[in-house]
Amino acid sequence: MPVPTSAPAPAASAPGLFVGRRAELDRFVAAAEEVRLALVYGVAGMGKTSFMLRAASGLAAQRGGHLCHHACREGDSAASIAAETLAQLHVADGVPRRVRDPLEALARAALARPIVLCLDDAHRLGDPGVIDAAVHFAARRLPLWICVASREALAISPTRVDHVVIRLAALSAEEARALWRALEGVFGAPAAGVDPDEAVRGGTTPLMLKQTFAGSLGTGADPLGLRDLAPLERAVLAELCAYRRPVPAAALLHGRDPTLTRPAIQHLRRRFLVEAAAGELLAAHDLVRDLAARAGGGPAAGEHARCLAYYREVAASARAPASELEILYHAVHAAADDLAVALLERHAAAAAWGAPGTAVVEQELASAIDALAQRRELPVTLRLLRARIRARQGDMAEAFQEIRGLAGGGSSVDLDRGLLAYALGDPEEAIPCLRRALADTALVPELRVWGLVALVDAHRCRGDLPAAAAALARQGGFLDYAGPLGQGVRAAVRVLLAYFGERYADAAGQLLTARQRLAAFTHTTDRFPWLASLGRAIAAAQGLGDGDAAGASELFDEILFFRQVARLFRAHELLMRGGAAAAAELAGAAAQGAAERHFRQVEWSALAVWADALRLLGRSNEVVARLEPVLATVGPGWARLRLQRALAPALLARGETARARAVASAALASGSCAAGTAARLRALLGLADAVEAPAGAGARSARRGRAEGFDEADARLTATEALLWEGRLEAARAQAGEVAAAAGRAGWRHLAVRARLVAAEAVFRLGDHAAAQRECDAAARDCAEEGYLAEVLWAALLEAGLARARGDRERSAALLAETRERAAAVGLALEEEAARTALGVLQGGAPATSPAGARLARRFGLDAPPTVEVRLPAAVRRLSPHQLEELDLRGCALVVDLARGRVRVGRRNLDLARQQTSARILGVLAGEPGALVPLGALVPAVWAEEYHPLHHASRVTVAMTRLRQLVGRDLIEAGGDSYRLVVAGAWAVIRAAPARAGGAD
Repeated sequence: MPVPTSAPAPAASAPGLFVGRRAELDRFVAAAEEVRLALVYGVAGMGKTSFMLRAASGLAAQRGGHLCHHACREGDSAASIAAETLAQLHVADGVPRRVRDPLEALARAALARPIVLCLDDAHRLGDPGVIDAAVHFAARRLPLWICVASREALAISPTRVDHVVIRLAALSAEEARALWRALEGVFGAPAAGVDPDEAVRGGTTPLMLKQTFAGSLGTGADPLGLRDLAPLERAVLAELCAYRRPVPAAALLHGRDPTLTRPAIQHLRRRFLVEAAAGELLAAHDLVRDLAARAGGGPAAGEHARCLAYYREVAASARAPASELEILYHAVHAAADDLAVALLERHAAAAAWGAPGTAVVEQELASAIDALAQRRELPVTLRLLRARIRARQGDMAEAFQEIRGLAGGGSSVDLDRGLLAYALGDPEEAIPCLRRALADTALVPELRVWGLVALVDAHRCRGDLPAAAAALARQGGFLDYAGPLGQGVRAAVRVLLAYFGERYADAAGQLLTARQRLAAFTHTTDRFPWLASLGRAIAAAQGLGDGDAAGASELFDEILFFRQVARLFRAHELLMRGGAAAAAELAGAAAQGAAERHFRQVEWSALAVWADALRLLGRSNEVVARLEPVLATVGPGWARLRLQRALAPALLARGETARARAVASAALASGSCAAGTAARLRALLGLADAVEAPAGAGARSARRGRAEGFDEADARLTATEALLWEGRLEAARAQAGEVAAAAGRAGWRHLAVRARLVAAEAVFRLGDHAAAQRECDAAARDCAEEGYLAEVLWAALLEAGLARARGDRERSAALLAETRERAAAVGLALEEEAARTALGVLQGGAPATSPAGARLARRFGLDAPPTVEVRLPAAVRRLSPHQLEELDLRGCALVVDLARGRVRVGRRNLDLARQQTSARILGVLAGEPGALVPLGALVPAVWAEEYHPLHHASRVTVAMTRLRQLVGRDLIEAGGDSYRLVVAGAWAVIRAAPARAGGAD
C-alpha cells in the first residue's frame, strides 16, 4: 500500500517511534549513499514496521523519491512484489512492451525517480529468491533502497553486498516512558489500577505497552473478549479478519448504517490494534487475526459472503479495479462453489505449462482448488491446472504423480506428463508421451511449442544429438505456421543443441536469430530470460567480452526450473572466465535447488560445473566423494558424459592415474562425446600416460578434435603440460606462450595462469632462473588471488626448486613442508609425494614414496641431494646432477668439470678422464682462476709429495708442457716458480661437492 512521502507515518504506528533509536535511523539514512539494503528484525510486537517506515520516510524525503510498502505473503516472489510495487507507482501500464519483466521494469522506474521499498513481514516468504533479488538490486547500486523487516534474522553474507542490519531489542526505561506519553495522547489514560512505573520497566516491548492501554491480549479462553463486544463490533471485527489484505473502510461500511458502524470501527482500532494506512485502508494486526481464529471468533461463511458481495459490486460498477482473486477467495469460503469453479475454469483455459502468472496468483488458485476438492469432485481440467501449478512452483514429483492418476484428458495430459518426466530427468518416459501429444494438431500452438522444446532436449539428454535435430526438423512446418514464436523457439532450440554440442560459433549465430524472432512476439520474450545467461556463456566459451552482469529476470525467474537453468549457464560462464569461487557457489546453489525439486538433468549438469570449479580451487577430494555416488545412479547420456569429464581430472589430481584413465576412456568409448569434450579427454589421457611413463618415454599423441574456443585451449594446454613430463622443454615453452597469449585476450584467467606456470617451469629447467623467478612470482600472485590451490602448490614447488638452485636450503625446506601439508589436506597426491620426496632428500636422502611423485620432484630439481659444486666468478652453487644438466654455461669461456674430467675452452671440448696428472694440475690451477699457484702448493696437491726444486723441476715442466698442448699455451701462464690460469671472460669450475654436517645438502 502506498505511503505518500510528504505525509507523516500512519497515526496508529506513530507510537512505535522512540527517541532512543534515532541513532540507528540516522545510521541507515547517512549510509544510503553506499548502502542500498537494510534489514530490521526482532520478535513480534517490537515495532519493526514503525521503525522501518520512519527510516524509509526520511530517506525518501531526502532523496525526493517514492516510498512504497509491501506486506509479504506466502507465495510472494520477487516478480510479484515488483509488479505490485509498479502498480503502486502507477507505471505498470507505461512500461514499454519490450520490457515485460517486472524486475527490470522496477529498475527502470527507479532510474526515472528514486524508490524506497519497504518489505514487511519477510519471515512469511517461502521463496529465498526474494532476498536474493534484493541483494542483486543492492549490488547494482541503482537509486533503489530496500528496507526489510522480519521476525527472523536473514542470512546474507556481508561479502555479497554492503548492507545495514538493525536488531530491535526490548525498550529501555527511557524509551518506554517516551512511548507511554505518546500512547496517552492517542488512547487517553490507561485503565484504573495500572502502575506506569511497573509498566515501563526493562524488557518492555511496544506491543506490551499498547496492550496496557487497549486491553490484554492472549490470555484466557476468550483472549480478545469477544463476549463483551456489541454484536455489530463483533461482526465488523470478524469481517475485518476475513480480509487478508488491507481493505478500504468503505468495504466494512458496505450495507451497514454508517452512523453506527464508524464508531464501532474506531473502537476496534483502539482495542484490537487495527492499523490504519493512507487511503482509508484498514488491516487487523496479525496477532489479533491468529487469536480470533483460535478463539473460534474468526470469520464465518456469512462474513465471507459480505466480502464477496462487496467485491462483486465493485467489479460490476467498475468504480475501482476489483481483484478476481479476492472474489475467488471469498467465493470458496462462502461456499459459492459454482462461482468458484467458473473462475477456476477460466484460469485453466488460459494457463499453459510454461507460461505462469505470478507466484501469488498460483498460490491462490491452488488453495482454492484444494478447498473445493474437499467438498466436490473436480473436473479433469482443474486437476490438471493444480498439477501444472505445483509443477511451476517446483513440486515436480507430486505433480507428476497426480497427472499419472488422471483418466482422460487426451493430449493435454500426455503433454504435461511428458514435460514433467523431462524435467525430472527421465527422457525415456518423456519422449513417447511428448510424441503422442505433438501428434494432436488441435493442441494449442503455444503448448505444442513447449512440448517440442522438451522433446528435442530430451533426445539431447540421452546423448543423441542427431535424433534431437531430426525431431526439430520434423516439426519445421508447424514452427513456420506458428510465426515469430515458432521461428524464435526453433532458433532457441538450435542454440541449445549447438551449445551442448560445443559448437559455439554456430550457437552465437543462432542466438542472434532467436532474439530477433522472439522480439517480434513480445508477450513471450519474458518466458526465455535464461537466453541472456546462455548468451554470456557462449561469449565466454568463444573468448569474447565479459558482457553485462546477470540480470534479475534470468536469475530470479518465476519458474523454478528455468531459474536453476539460468544459474547453471551463469555458473558455467563464471567458470570459463576463471571465477572459480563464484562459479562453485552459484553452481552449488543450482544443484541443491534442482535436487530439492527433483530436476535431475539440471542437478547433474550443475554438479559437473560445481566439480570443475572445486577442482580449480584444489578440492579434488570433495569432487570425487560427491561425483562417484552420483555417477552410479546416472544412466547413459549427456549428463553422464559431463560428470565423467569433471571426475577424470579430479582423480588425476589425486594421483589415481589408472582410475582417471578408466573414466576418461569409458566416456570416449561411448561415442557420444562432442568435439570439445573428446579433445579434452584425449589430452587428459595423454597427460595420464606422461605422468606414468618412465623417464625418456613419450606420451601418446593427443589427437586434436574439432574443438572450439575454451575447449580447444584447455585441451591444448593439457597436452602442453604433458610435454613437461616428457622433458620436451622448448616445445612446452613455445606452446605455453601461445596459449597464455590467447587465454589473456579471451579472459580465460585460469588457463592463462596455468600456461604461465608451464612456461615458467620450462624456462627454469632450461637454465634461465631469473626469468623463471619473475614468471613464478607473477603467476603465484594471480593464483593466490583467484584461489587456484593446485596452481598455488605448483608455483610453490617451482619456487622451492629455484631456492635450491640459489643454495637457499632453508627457504626450500620451508616451502616444501608447507606444500606437503596443504596438498595432503586436499588430496593432491602428486604434489604431496613430490614435496615429501624432496624433504626426505634434504633431511638425509629418504627414498621416494611413489614413482610419479619422484618424477615430479625431479622436474624441479628436488629429487636428489647436491653432489657437485659449481664455482662461478660471483658465487658458489651446490647442485644435483639434474640441475647441472640444465645449468646454462654457454656464456663461459672456460668450463673445468673436474667431476667428470672434462674441459671446454671456447668451442673446444677436451676429455681428461684418462689424463689424471693433467686433470689434477688443472684442478689446482682452477681453484682460483687468475691467481698464481706456487710450486710449493702445486706439487703436494698433484703428486702428494713435499716439493723439492731439484727433484720436481723437470717433472713439473714435462707435465705443464703436455697440459698446455692439450688446452692451449695461452690458457696457462708461467711466472717464475708459479703458474696460473688466464681466462678472458666468464668461467666455471665443477667439482664433487664436499659433504656437510647435518644432512645430505
